[in-house]
Amino acid sequence: MTRPSNDKPPLATTPSGSSVPTFRIAPNAAWRAVEDHIFAITPDNRQHELSGEVEVVVWHALAAGPTTLESLVGSLSESFEVSSEDVRADLVDFLGSLRAAHLIEEVLPNEAT
Repeated sequence: MTRPSNDKPPLATTPSGSSVPTFRIAPNAAWRAVEDHIFAITPDNRQHELSGEVEVVVWHALAAGPTTLESLVGSLSESFEVSSEDVRADLVDFLGSLRAAHLIEEVLPNEAT
C-alpha cells in the first residue's frame, strides 16, 4: 500500500489565465471507506491508503461531487479552526499528490458535472 506521492502536475487554467481549480475523484479509481481509512486502487493496480483525519474529510467531500479548492479550504478552515492560508498551502500539496497518483482529476468548471 502506498501513500500518494508529492509529484504534482500544475493547476489547470482557464483561457483567460486565471486558475479555477475544481476537483473530482477520478472515474477509474475504485475506493472503499473502512472505519477511519480510505483504501483506493487505480487501474495500474496501485493501492493507496488515506488515514489522516483531514485526508479522509477531503476524500469524502470529493466523493460528494466535484468541488473547488476554495470550497475545500473554507470547509476545512472552519471545521478544524485553522487559517485559510495554512489550509490552502497544505491542501494544494495534498491534492497534488492525489492527482499524481491518478486518484483525482482537476476539471474546469464546465466539465465538473
